[in-house]
Amino acid sequence: APLRAMLQRRAAEREDAQQAGSLPPPPCTLFFGCRSAGADFYFRADWEAARASGVLDPVTGLNVAFSRPEGGGGEEEAPRRQYVTDLIRSPPAAAALWAALSSAGAWVYVSGSARKMPGDVAAAIADVGVREGGMGEEEARAWVRGLQAGGRYFVEAWS
Repeated sequence: APLRAMLQRRAAEREDAQQAGSLPPPPCTLFFGCRSAGADFYFRADWEAARASGVLDPVTGLNVAFSRPEGGGGEEEAPRRQYVTDLIRSPPAAAALWAALSSAGAWVYVSGSARKMPGDVAAAIADVGVREGGMGEEEARAWVRGLQAGGRYFVEAWS
């Protein structure tokens, strides 16, 4: 819900900019993970509307992972489990994420379970620094810590 509110605000900012004849803020990218599309893909219509309106980037702006996908008959018919960290590391998303974080001044908001997710997401973003930015592993981990120390990486987690 906090990310939904943030995107609603971004939509209002885009509308204000359009009315004022100024440049709108750049589109956002959302990585959303849940167990299954049928059971808990919360705010799906909102995410899709944000992509359609340009609040989320039309190509790389909506990335959804299902950790317990609903399958058909047999195991071979069931979609594979996927996590947000898989999407962060995927080639198209990783390149866009690197460009946004390294040169466009983007911010990262992580929201979810405190158990493993914050650390796993930080590791995935560090992997983006290694693969897309040519950093060494320690340098990439330090880069993520720097994003956090600089107020560009936020975690809202709960147990």
